[in-house]
Amino acid sequence: VIRDCGQVGVKAVILVNGVLEKDEKEILRIARENNIRILGPETLGIIIGIVKEDDYNPSRFLSKAMNATHASISAQMQGRVACIVQNKEMGQTLIDWSLKKHVGFSAFVGLGPKILDIGWGDLIEYFGRDENTDVIVLYMNSFGGSVEEAKKFVNAARTVSLKKPILVVKSGRTEQVESVPTSTAGHDQVFDVIFEQSGVLRVNTLFEIGRASC
Repeated sequence: VIRDCGQVGVKAVILVNGVLEKDEKEILRIARENNIRILGPETLGIIIGIVKEDDYNPSRFLSKAMNATHASISAQMQGRVACIVQNKEMGQTLIDWSLKKHVGFSAFVGLGPKILDIGWGDLIEYFGRDENTDVIVLYMNSFGGSVEEAKKFVNAARTVSLKKPILVVKSGRTEQVESVPTSTAGHDQVFDVIFEQSGVLRVNTLFEIGRASC
């Protein structure tokens, strides 16, 4: 399918389902041969620049409006904050909350738990250049399974955070530190160091991130 996409000029593919680990290298090889970027696997997809649902009016849709997700919405408010999430369920939760609170995003991107091609660094760099985005917010489970992706995150965030604030919720933090196993707490502290060195501000809850969109 990806090879067929390349033959008709498709430049990007969204993998909403999972792929077998043994197939990952072949998928990536075919994509690179055809100059195709891949988002996913197991991604929520992408939403860009759509007006609020209960004000739906086709004449008001922005020319760049797009909803390439399987989220249970038909529209979304326009805002100045780009939101990147890793977990599908958490992404849907934040979308539902934003619709109820009339909170908008310049873009909403589901990254997926395992990064095959497009990663944190790519998206941070992109939204750092995006004239419609003033703030970048992240909901992160991990760096996507590789040290290389962590390095790309740090390099991109260091540059972009100088001109745009980057906020992140990292899953796994609890209020009762004493109840967290030593190995888990130590792992969490590593992320704190990386975020600090990258100029990224860590917040404790998903809805603190949501308020940045108001």
